[in-house]
Amino acid sequence: LFTLAQQRSPPAVAVQPSSDALAKIQAILDKIKSPAYARDNCFNVVAWNTANTQMFGDFAAVSRGERNIIWLTFSRPYHRQTMVNWEKDARSLVARFRMNYSQAAEDPALALFLERMLTSSEDFRRMWSDHDVNNVGEGVYLYRTARHGIVDFQHSTLIPEAVPHLRIVIYLKS
Repeated sequence: LFTLAQQRSPPAVAVQPSSDALAKIQAILDKIKSPAYARDNCFNVVAWNTANTQMFGDFAAVSRGERNIIWLTFSRPYHRQTMVNWEKDARSLVARFRMNYSQAAEDPALALFLERMLTSSEDFRRMWSDHDVNNVGEGVYLYRTARHGIVDFQHSTLIPEAVPHLRIVIYLKS
């Protein structure tokens, strides 16, 4: 039914990507000139490129346990300030996470992360209670930085066939 409705299979249950798979993903990211990163179904960032570091900051400077797009969006004031349309973008993020959660609710990592977010962020709790669902991995993102001003990005999400539980997110300047 899912395949008929959306023309693709549900995401695979997340497994820790092998070092070989991560090396292949990193090689792809390194060839991309625009900011890009790879994330799992729980929105944990597992790889990124130099352009991403130059535009958004270095994920290596963030502890592995906090290297999560949702966590950073809801827990770090700096990230909130750089997102011009924070409320809209945060809602979209929660709606995409809800889609992942609904497709792989048996994944204990997703359940643990959901509990962490519900207990630590009132804004996340409020948005989660709206029950919005969205699987669109594309859109416009406005980013504010002292160095670049407001930058308008078109972002797209790609699914690598060899590692279908990962997503590659690419930001192209509009």
